[in-house]
Amino acid sequence: MKNHRKSTIAGRMSLAPSLSLAMALALGAMALVACGSGKNSEKASKSSDKTSKAGEMTGAAEGMKTASRVAPKARPKPKVVPLVEHGLDSADAKWKGWIVTGPKNAKVMKDGYKGARLAADGKGMMSRKIGDDQGFDIAFKQSKKPLKGFAKVKKLLDLKVKYSKGKMSYKILKEEADVITWSQQRGKYKSFFLEVHLKVGGKDVLCKTNHMIGAGNEAELARYLTACRTLKKK
Repeated sequence: MKNHRKSTIAGRMSLAPSLSLAMALALGAMALVACGSGKNSEKASKSSDKTSKAGEMTGAAEGMKTASRVAPKARPKPKVVPLVEHGLDSADAKWKGWIVTGPKNAKVMKDGYKGARLAADGKGMMSRKIGDDQGFDIAFKQSKKPLKGFAKVKKLLDLKVKYSKGKMSYKILKEEADVITWSQQRGKYKSFFLEVHLKVGGKDVLCKTNHMIGAGNEAELARYLTACRTLKKK
């Protein structure tokens, strides 16, 4: 009996270290699983954050694109050039004592047969964008006969359309007793023109834009019209 008890006790004592080792291994495995699960969770969280940030950046970019489409950049206002009176005497003897108001940097020159021209340079062709001002360019011609109607202007425009083989078109913007304005378009390029009949100092005078260049926009055309009507004689 005594020997049996001793063997039983010894057997239990031998099993105790085995159980402790098994439990330690099991707890270690659980710790590793928990640790791995934590790392995976952390990775998933970081991945989710990255995805969220990427989504935010994409959304912001799309928002900027939409904003740029909805609210395009405003065209910068042209630089204001001071206006002064210019004597047309140097153009021809017929213009002695005649004065017109225009940009300070404009120059007086002869135009055709005994005509007078006031012109100033604008932006160069390489830097000028569609719709920009073209510069400043108007011409005057004294007429021996009263100026009536604009039939010749419209006839000339029709001929231009015909010889351009449909590449050019025009539109009359305004036609009154003493003024006609129109636009001409060729492809994406559009310019504006005018002719004005004036009665100054008992003389009939035609004022017109340069028919090769014109104005780059309607605001510039309005300034041309204003300048035409400043013509006076001392």
